[in-house]
Amino acid sequence: MRSQNQLFLALFFVLSTQAVAEISTPIQGKLDNGLRYTLLPLHEEKGHLEIRMKINAGAVDQKDHQHGVAHMVEHSVFHQSDKYPDVMAYLHANKWVRGKNYNAVTTADSTTYMLTPPAKATLEESLDVLEQMLFHAKLTQKDLDREHKVIMEEWRQGLGVGSAMNQQRTAAIRADSRYTRSPVIGTERAIATMPASELQDFYHTWYVPNNMQVLIMGDFDPQQAKTLVAKYFGDEKAKQMPVRDYLEPALQDRILMSKVQDPRSGVSQVAFVFRFDESAAKGQTEQARFERMVDRIALAAITQRIRNENAEKGNLPEGVESLVVRKSDVGQKTAALAIFASVGETSHKAGLTRVLTEIERLKRYPVTTEELAKQKESIQSQLDNAKKNKGDRDFQTWVQVMMTTVLSDKPYQSQPEIAAATQPILDKITVDDVNGRIRSWLNAKDRIVQYQPPRKTQLNLTVADVEAAMAGVDKAEIKAPVKEKTITPMALDGVDTQGAVKKTEAFNAQHVQHWTLSNGDKVVWLKSRLVKDRTHFKAISNAGFKSEGLGEWQSQIAAQLVAQNAPYDWEVEQLNHWKELSKVNLSINQTESKLIFDGTADNERLKDLFRLFYAYEVETKVKDGLDETKEQFARTLDLQNENSDDSERLKAVTRLRYGVESTDALPTKDELKALTESELNALWAKMVAAPMTYYIMSNMNESELKKLVMQYLAIPRGQELKPAENLPTEGKSAVELKQNLDPKSEVTFWMFTPHPWQGKDAMQVALLRSIAANKLKLALRDKALGVYSLRFESTLNPQTARIESELKFSTEPSKAENLIEVARAVLKNLPNMITEEDVKMAKSQFMQTEKQRLKEPFTWMNRLILSDEQFGNPHYLTEMQQLSDEITLAKLKKMAANIYNENNQKIYILMPKTER
Repeated sequence: MRSQNQLFLALFFVLSTQAVAEISTPIQGKLDNGLRYTLLPLHEEKGHLEIRMKINAGAVDQKDHQHGVAHMVEHSVFHQSDKYPDVMAYLHANKWVRGKNYNAVTTADSTTYMLTPPAKATLEESLDVLEQMLFHAKLTQKDLDREHKVIMEEWRQGLGVGSAMNQQRTAAIRADSRYTRSPVIGTERAIATMPASELQDFYHTWYVPNNMQVLIMGDFDPQQAKTLVAKYFGDEKAKQMPVRDYLEPALQDRILMSKVQDPRSGVSQVAFVFRFDESAAKGQTEQARFERMVDRIALAAITQRIRNENAEKGNLPEGVESLVVRKSDVGQKTAALAIFASVGETSHKAGLTRVLTEIERLKRYPVTTEELAKQKESIQSQLDNAKKNKGDRDFQTWVQVMMTTVLSDKPYQSQPEIAAATQPILDKITVDDVNGRIRSWLNAKDRIVQYQPPRKTQLNLTVADVEAAMAGVDKAEIKAPVKEKTITPMALDGVDTQGAVKKTEAFNAQHVQHWTLSNGDKVVWLKSRLVKDRTHFKAISNAGFKSEGLGEWQSQIAAQLVAQNAPYDWEVEQLNHWKELSKVNLSINQTESKLIFDGTADNERLKDLFRLFYAYEVETKVKDGLDETKEQFARTLDLQNENSDDSERLKAVTRLRYGVESTDALPTKDELKALTESELNALWAKMVAAPMTYYIMSNMNESELKKLVMQYLAIPRGQELKPAENLPTEGKSAVELKQNLDPKSEVTFWMFTPHPWQGKDAMQVALLRSIAANKLKLALRDKALGVYSLRFESTLNPQTARIESELKFSTEPSKAENLIEVARAVLKNLPNMITEEDVKMAKSQFMQTEKQRLKEPFTWMNRLILSDEQFGNPHYLTEMQQLSDEITLAKLKKMAANIYNENNQKIYILMPKTER
């Protein structure tokens, strides 16, 4: 007999449905001590609970000497409390997993604790431990000394060019505010030396009920939840809170110059920033909502103006690539409007002049009634859709909505309610309102010029440079703004029938048919009600960028530019307009081994999707964009030559893993210069001549689908392309480079074991990946205190027939070798470390996620492709019904022995460039 789970999965072949959506209404209240609560009952996912507790205090609320204390408190509350000698030990003993069941995040102005209780944990148990952490934590020096090591590794992990640039940009845009004092995580010295007494001071000041709000979502009884909230949080005493009068930057009448730069960043840009008070738009009054709508339309109008300027060919001066508008909050009531220019290596003055020209153009040529009407039309369309909204959402969407509304101190309203409140506001906004808002922004006195030279480029802009540019623009003749293009509709004529279906093979158990076309191509059609009235389509060939005779970088440029061009003499704007009207989506993606077209369309528009595919294959050539692509490549080559460390690292890794240095990933300057459109078009013709396999998931009538297939897909083909073999080599070796600019070691550990692909084996490896990651975290973080986090991946690769694993972590340089040995020991001993509880949890998680996966069309499409490529038939769609039967302790232990391979290991260690 088949199990209940097998019967459930089999039913999906016949009666698949979309993810369950649910209608609910938040229940909000406040305890006598000031703690606010929001309850959102959702019962479709039985036993699923999500709890969020937000404290309105973060790094900005620290005293000047308390760098990182808010974040240290967040870590430390998971140690001792009045009731629990070890909170984390209690959680782990009750099957809570860090990162999955409990987590927390500290920002500049808040701290949020996130609980997703495991299946057996009740709401009461969850609130009990939360109350202990947030009101009765011990925060001892002993626990902090231990946690210092973990926080230091988190600090070390966060080092890098992205973090460094973000800190510099924050310091620039939030100048003259407490937000710029130090990163949220603190400084290296503060992390190492901060005493527990400072944590206690912060905790007792800010962790009070009248400074908190709790959000509970999921499968619970609302009345019981209210009772539990009062039981666990109602007895806590409210306190007088410090006045947070430091949340705004001090605005001044000035031009502040701000240079941001890092030798690891190749970004080159300049921005002119206006900062201004936006308190009138805050709050929930009718006037505040009106102000926000004016802001929205004004920003959209400016954005469209800038897009029009970018789109006009030859409009931007040499060295200036594009402009973009950004608006953001830089305080609770202070905002910033910035216009950025991406520029060449030393073209910052030209970029600044162009930005100032656009600012002056906005002043001289106000927004027109026609432009306002177009912006209103776009918003009106959204309101019309919102009015029809039923208020039903799946669980995760509800979580997102609650996080962005009630937990962000914004009232929750249904879509129809928002539309009803917004409609009269939208109707009464005039062009004078919009132009008045734009003028107020552009006349703001607090101005910042932020500029970023790439890498180590020497460049300094001064206030005098800015004032000279402003004077020049003020005197210049400025043309009227470029008008938004009126797009002439594109038309794609029909095509004659290309061929016929020569052979049909039916797989009735899986509702799949194979058709062999007269050109030799193959169609794999899965008939499914899951997609309702839409069709999912993929066309796959062997024309990957490493396939023989294509050229790695040349074929990628060809695929990229064809995707950016339109058929015949049409322009890409017309093609995009045509796709929007036809409601079709078709992308082109090239991997090492494959060329993939991926698209969806309503069944009634499937002929348009197929027609577009035909156009890309037969009628589209590279006619625009090559010069710009060459310029981008040239800059990449310049930066690579300038920073020889990058090139050396790439060569070292490819030598280590593949036995050869990567020599063809990028062109030489001479090769790039010689590249022509005709070469790319010849290459594209070769790529699309390779035989295709079409995968179609649709509920269409067979005769209708077959007619479209014969008309558009039986395109004449050429020879099969031979995939290039580029597999990691066997053996055990390591390489260490001292090139890291940060004081940390970055370790990457690769392994593989030959293993033929089978669906059940791939599933077991996927489950073992999670189990192994947890064991590694326990050993490397909790016991060795050597890492903050790590990433472990392990997959059974169907292309290489190998179980391929990768472990990545960063750590203090002196610990790297020891942690590698610890990781080796864990992975080698993994079969003996797996427990019955691990298997039980893995099986439960698999069955829950599999239930959700089977509601998604892409799951079925991906497994259809896997089955066809591996076996030449769709039998995996049936075999996967028994996958859960393969999750046993004995079978997982047996498969775990294949994760670690003593003979096929490659280790790469990037060490600091200089000793500290």
